[in-house]
Amino acid sequence: MKQIHNTYLSFQSALKECQLAKEQLRADSITWKESEEKWREGMISMFELLEKRNQYMRSKAEIIRTKLQYSLQKRVIRFYQEGTFL
Repeated sequence: MKQIHNTYLSFQSALKECQLAKEQLRADSITWKESEEKWREGMISMFELLEKRNQYMRSKAEIIRTKLQYSLQKRVIRFYQEGTFL
């Protein structure tokens, strides 16, 4: 019973983490686009532009990681409820 409860808490945590990752991706996407424009206008260096791009790429990777974690926790809960993992 404790294992089921812990799995449910992990599921809730994964859901919140996924939502936060989506918000971070939105913010990093805006920053990346603004940085591209500033770079074209000569307002920032290539190094600064690449830093913003790398942060955007990390955010995209985090979305993938959190979605997979959420999906796994969801399947484990379904297994506990229904006895099927798919």
